Amino acid sequence: MFFGLSKLLGPLLLPSHLILLGLVGCCGLMIARRSRRAGQIGAALLTGLLAAVVLTPVAAWTLAPLEQRFPSPDAERLDRLPPRAIIVLGGASDARLARERGDDALGPAADRLTAMIALARRYPETAILYSGGSGRLADQRDREADHVMRLLVRLGLPIDRVTAERDARNTAENGRAAAAWLAGLAPPATGAEGRGPILLVTSAFHMPRAVGVMHALGITVTAYPVDYRTSPQDKGRAPLHLAEGLAMLDLAGREWLGLAAYRLAGHTNAWFPAP
Repeated sequence: MFFGLSKLLGPLLLPSHLILLGLVGCCGLMIARRSRRAGQIGAALLTGLLAAVVLTPVAAWTLAPLEQRFPSPDAERLDRLPPRAIIVLGGASDARLARERGDDALGPAADRLTAMIALARRYPETAILYSGGSGRLADQRDREADHVMRLLVRLGLPIDRVTAERDARNTAENGRAAAAWLAGLAPPATGAEGRGPILLVTSAFHMPRAVGVMHALGITVTAYPVDYRTSPQDKGRAPLHLAEGLAMLDLAGREWLGLAAYRLAGHTNAWFPAP
């Protein structure tokens, strides 16, 4: 039920959609003679907000705290104490588009997949879970994990250490699948190699919610953030493009909304999970 509600209501609450609905409402007020003044004021405020999205770094300001919440792990320390497991969350490709177009259909979050490949080569003894089903509400034919496994085979990469988890439709289900997979792994060895961390690979802006889900399930993970959308220079840079600014604002809005929804639903133990 949570999955269905989030799919139905989530898009309506994105900043770009709220601004559009607000402008439509203001037009309606201006048509109604008695409320024309309120409609004019509302339209002016919303137009000013759109101008701020273009002319100020407000979108980057909303996204940057999410991306900066979890730093990247120290590479040298990981080499000294290799990870005992690697969990990669789906979202790197569109399995349905890949099937329909015969293409890899890699999206903006493709860094999740390339990071997994790099880590698999760097730590050849570590077990890997790729968790990604179909995020579509009704059509569950195309599962991302299936597509990713076929892609790895086509690239000539060994997949004997990669487990494809194809049923998780959202981050909460990713967490439950990861918990079941970890429970089925052999117990860690008593030596130094067995005490290595469990790496969690996902987009930097998504990392707080993903780590929060894992912690609520009793899984201690080390964040391995990828797919950054902002840089330190973005703190003072205006996008100067409405589409770019709204896309960044929607991305941040979706994630902040997701954090609140997951906390209320009991999927996380904190409003803004921290390291």
